[in-house]
Amino acid sequence: MAVIVNMAGGVVGGDCHYTDIECGPNTTATVTGQAAEKIYRSSGAVAQLAQRITVAPGSWFELLPQGTIFFDG
Repeated sequence: MAVIVNMAGGVVGGDCHYTDIECGPNTTATVTGQAAEKIYRSSGAVAQLAQRITVAPGSWFELLPQGTIFFDG
């Protein structure tokens, strides 16, 4: 099991969060976050969150994200 930890107080305009996970052949993995993700309103700049997950044959992968909280201001 792996826990993705975000040390920031939340996602704001201009942030770019990229996660790249690769499971090799015949492996088992579970990935989660430490808490709900906070996303704040932006006055213009775009925030990006992207995940790429590659799972090899014979592997098992579980992604168990926490909730997402959107803030108006």
